Amino acid sequence: MSSKKKEHATLTMEQIAVEIAAADAELEALAQLEDDVLDDVNCDEIHDEDLPQLDKTMANVVVIDNLPKVGAEKLKKLTSVLHKKCITSFSSSGFENKLTMPMNKATGKTLGFCFVEFESAQRARKFKANINGFQFDKKHNFRVNMYDELQTFLDTSGDYVAPENPTFDRRDDLYWWLKDGDSRDQFVIRQAKNTEVSWIEGPQITPPDLCYDGPPTEKAQGKTWCEMEVQWSPEGLYLATLHPQGLILWGGPDWRKVQRFACPRVWRCQFSPDESYMITWDGIEDPRSKSMIVWDIKSGRKLRDFAYQPKEHGAWPCFQWSHDGTMFARKGPGVITVYSTPECKILNKKSLRAPGVQDFFWSPCGYDMKVGGCSKTGGTPVIGYWSPEIDNKPAVVRLICMPNRKELVSKNMYEVKHEVDAITGAVTSAGMKIFWQNAGEYLCVQVTRHSKTKKTHYTNFEIFRMKEAHQSVAVEHLEQKQQVSAFTFEPNSYRFAYVYGDSAARGNVDFYTMGSGRNGDKKMQKLYTLENKQCNSLYFSPMGNYLVLAGTGNINGQLEFWDTDSQMSMMTQEHFMCNQISWDPSGRVVCTAVTRPMYGGGESLRYQLENGYKLWTFQGAPMYEIQKPEFYQFVWRPRPALLLSPEKQEYIKRNLKQYASKFDAREKQIKLKRKRKQYNEMMAKYIAWMKASEIRDKSGKMFTNKRSQMGIVLEIASDYEMIEETIEIDLDAKEEKLA
Repeated sequence: MSSKKKEHATLTMEQIAVEIAAADAELEALAQLEDDVLDDVNCDEIHDEDLPQLDKTMANVVVIDNLPKVGAEKLKKLTSVLHKKCITSFSSSGFENKLTMPMNKATGKTLGFCFVEFESAQRARKFKANINGFQFDKKHNFRVNMYDELQTFLDTSGDYVAPENPTFDRRDDLYWWLKDGDSRDQFVIRQAKNTEVSWIEGPQITPPDLCYDGPPTEKAQGKTWCEMEVQWSPEGLYLATLHPQGLILWGGPDWRKVQRFACPRVWRCQFSPDESYMITWDGIEDPRSKSMIVWDIKSGRKLRDFAYQPKEHGAWPCFQWSHDGTMFARKGPGVITVYSTPECKILNKKSLRAPGVQDFFWSPCGYDMKVGGCSKTGGTPVIGYWSPEIDNKPAVVRLICMPNRKELVSKNMYEVKHEVDAITGAVTSAGMKIFWQNAGEYLCVQVTRHSKTKKTHYTNFEIFRMKEAHQSVAVEHLEQKQQVSAFTFEPNSYRFAYVYGDSAARGNVDFYTMGSGRNGDKKMQKLYTLENKQCNSLYFSPMGNYLVLAGTGNINGQLEFWDTDSQMSMMTQEHFMCNQISWDPSGRVVCTAVTRPMYGGGESLRYQLENGYKLWTFQGAPMYEIQKPEFYQFVWRPRPALLLSPEKQEYIKRNLKQYASKFDAREKQIKLKRKRKQYNEMMAKYIAWMKASEIRDKSGKMFTNKRSQMGIVLEIASDYEMIEETIEIDLDAKEEKLA
């Protein structure tokens, strides 16, 4: 070793010795200082919460598995794509997520998973809920887990342990109301801050029977059951109540909270026909805000969210569901985008091309592609749309089967009335209206046409026959020269009716049949006409045959109950200012109501008075009437579709006389039950009054005795004197005067 190296080593060792000596001196000083400080501190007063706590969890870290395995040359690109597609949208501004992707040193590639750190555990959980199962490409679907959950997998023993048999958990019967012994229907009302569900006592002149008006505990605290709107699901399984914090579904005989959905400021909701899914909207019209959310009802899981653009997607509800709930769609500029459930992804990854689409609609039943004709039990969904006349191209209506996109029928129409906004170019006044028969057997397109001079207008009906098998869809044409104010199909029938006339206060009603199909009769024929009626709207009973001719708006509530089979008027009534008419699901009771808009609007001032509702029998006899200020909603509880075959239903209709005696006996039982109830209520009131009288008598005797014991005598002085006076009447003189 050279002398320079020895000198350097020596100096280094000396320096180390000096530093060690200085460190020892410093530690000794610190120990002395610590002793001095601790002498003044009571260690018993130091609690665990006062000590700094270490964060032993990593709740803000997630693990993304099933990533592509790439080399170092593609690592940067993969990281960038992950941030862009998945991570950035779940991070707040100013926070940079830390992404760690382990590498395999042997192969020089990634291991197929990565760690992502978020600013909070809440954002990490939200990321997992939304990205788990995300299809990154054709071969890779993400599997996302919380980092803390991995320890659970590591602690799992390799020995098999038989699971415990779960205890039987009896769930509420959500179809309980269908088993009512009296076959009653329910309805819900919203009035001021009150929400009530009641039974209707059948066609009897009795008030409704209150069923439920909110949780008792919440009522005791002064809380309202529903703060905004209330809505039934399509088959009546759930009752939805809207609140500023979100939406609640109620059901079962005890009206428990079946499901809750956290969607602040929820404004509207829309159910799928099969009650499996629901779409909520918070009222925000901003393309940057995911204001519409698709939910899975049974699990309460959020499936997907969408932005809402009214100019492109139309007014709420911009989504429409297929008859079986397997698809939902909304329109866009020149396209209709169809999504499949439960994935909520674009069907076949491509929108349906629909040039100039103004509106679209789904058939209420499927279409049998093999046999032809509509199918109530299956078949493929049918979507249709119409577009106005644009650039010298005629207006068109198309029906398309999904998902194969086979066109069933296309119909061109000319001289269709419509108005176009000069700035946006959107159609502001459409000249087409769509009406489906409830069974999907017929489709009517009401077309308002103008003459070549565009000074006069007239109406055409294009009626599509969807029920004929082994044939292409036939279209029939009907023309009406006067203005048409209402059109409706008779449910479960081949008849329809419409109101027309030049006067806003009076109109004529035409009844048509599409042909029963019996004996080869399939021609559209006119049945009869009702002339000069005070009506502008029609309401068929859910079972058909019976019809209410109503005059709403400026006609001020004229009602006429009509039997279409007998072609006779059963009764004429009136409900002043009536703006809502609805049949109960059984077709036995009609409700007419005067409701106020819940959120204001142009008609809020007009309907501030005369709020309330009236109940009528299907023949027009009054049942019950009540005035309710601040009355907002009256909604019948829907019933599921009948399980009886059409043949069985037709048999029952033909043989109703056989059941008449059973109906009469049941009616007597109901009346007797109601009389007993009234008698019991009167007896209870009488007994309570008698008890109160006995208490008053006892109190009076006790007071008299106490007064006499004290020697108090009360004298009642009278300042009045009774005078008897006899009046004589000369009958003979009176008779002379009258003569």
